[in-house]
Amino acid sequence: GVKRPPPGGNAIGANLQVASLLDTLSVRVVPARASGPPFTVAFVIPELKERHLVTVANGVMLHEQGVADTADATLVTPRLALLGMVGGQAKAIDLLQKGTISIEGNPAVLQRFLGLFEPPKPGFPLVTP
Repeated sequence: GVKRPPPGGNAIGANLQVASLLDTLSVRVVPARASGPPFTVAFVIPELKERHLVTVANGVMLHEQGVADTADATLVTPRLALLGMVGGQAKAIDLLQKGTISIEGNPAVLQRFLGLFEPPKPGFPLVTP
């Protein structure tokens, strides 16, 4: 069924799958921020029984679903909470304090991951006449 959008969100975003979200994030990586030592972050989405492993190396971000490799940091989060964090409607610290999300491993790696991206351009024309 169709999920209700989070407050301040939209119906398209509320139905975005995690793999599609990670695809979108991968094109927003600022290569200079993704240089340096490689690292991995896993995203575990309990209600979907999904695990996505993100590898950042050589200025790029790659992701795979269903890979059991060890990650430097793991974020356990419901899908809508992840969408809210990425979309700016929710702050990770608030969700962490409420117990909505949890972090396993090195939280500094997750912080590094969150700093890789350029923000979306508001008013970007998807279609121009």
